[in-house]
Amino acid sequence: MTSRPTIAVTIGEPAGIGPDLCVRLAERTWPARLVLVGDIELLRERARRLGAGIRFGPYVRRNSPPSATLEVAHYPVAAPVAPGRPDPANAKLVLATLEAAVAGCLSGEFAAMVTAPVQKSVINDAGIVFTGHTEFLAERTGARRAVMMLVGGPPKQMLRVALATTQSKLESCAGTNTVSAGNGPATSRPVARAAAIAGSIVSISSRPR
Repeated sequence: MTSRPTIAVTIGEPAGIGPDLCVRLAERTWPARLVLVGDIELLRERARRLGAGIRFGPYVRRNSPPSATLEVAHYPVAAPVAPGRPDPANAKLVLATLEAAVAGCLSGEFAAMVTAPVQKSVINDAGIVFTGHTEFLAERTGARRAVMMLVGGPPKQMLRVALATTQSKLESCAGTNTVSAGNGPATSRPVARAAAIAGSIVSISSRPR
């Protein structure tokens, strides 16, 4: 029997929606072993708020997880967490969870990682330069170029859209999307076709009714 892949899931901003999403992972069965990366007590508290009777246990790589238990690679928060009120004091925790997930992927411990939303401005307020997950992952993995791809839809009709830039101000897009910068016309027909379809969807959905 083939073993299930192990996937790291970072909790994101402790005061945001990330911990809630992580708690909700227990509502269905997944074809992978999920490991939450964050504060286990925070997750327990968030589960209580949501009225979810979920068990959390420490992640031990070589052990099989107990039935109906979400495994957590514990990284404690530095300051008390109030939902909806991000605290720069916990910015280092957010980055620590990302570092742990990336390290696990590079070492082969994790087959992949999923990231819950973070609040970039709060991380920056802590004096840490952080522009986004895409750039962070590119730097940590030594990638020459970072490309964000959006994927969605049913398995046999999956829509994949590769973005020309990471998050940029609208006024700067004209100057950054150049052929010399590698952001020119799509070089792959599937990508070009997906982009054209996505453009049509946006056009239709934005028409006045």
